[in-house]
Amino acid sequence: MKRVLFVCLLQLLILSEIKSQDTIIANLGFVNRYVWRGQVVDPKPNLQPFIEAKKNCFSLGFWGSYNFDSFSQTNLYTKCNLKNFTLLVKDHFHHSDTSNINYFDYNSKTSNHAFEMALTYQIGKFDLTLSSFLYGNDRDSKGNNRYSTYGECDYRFNLKNFTGSFFLGAGLNKSLYANELSIVNLGASFKRTIVLCQSVTIPLNFVIITNPKDEKVYLIFEILL
Repeated sequence: MKRVLFVCLLQLLILSEIKSQDTIIANLGFVNRYVWRGQVVDPKPNLQPFIEAKKNCFSLGFWGSYNFDSFSQTNLYTKCNLKNFTLLVKDHFHHSDTSNINYFDYNSKTSNHAFEMALTYQIGKFDLTLSSFLYGNDRDSKGNNRYSTYGECDYRFNLKNFTGSFFLGAGLNKSLYANELSIVNLGASFKRTIVLCQSVTIPLNFVIITNPKDEKVYLIFEILL
């Protein structure tokens, strides 16, 4: 209950600062399984709500992923866009509805929060991203921070009725992604909007993901409402 009240309070504070010229984006996604950077976070179907408030070059948002059992993830993030650069700071919080995990535990040794910083540079059709976990739930077997670092290159394209991207991502150190420098996220995404009628459209996203390090392949289907 405290977590819900805390999140609601933050949302109210955000909305209270939003003026008519500012932007609020909200949607609800559904995926057949939750795969992130080549890692299966949850093999079950997930609902993924999202809300973001934007003012000038700054954005603040919430993103979550929840299955129909007990898995839950709630992320709070802020980002700043300056010309071709985007700086992102994100709080990843994994929990279970049946567990007794304290949202307000920010102790580096016990917290389920994992704070990540990422920098993306856009040049032409390419997006180059470097990110690292700096604090919290990114610990090795001895309880020390691993500073899991990840790099990714995306190439955006248009193909008839589809837009999409090719992507290649790698874990750059001994980390949550792999025990050594390894390519862990290789694939392509294809997005298309289905028009049901003049006022109703449904965006669809199909993603093919391979993890060469783990020798795995996944086909992800996403629908946005």
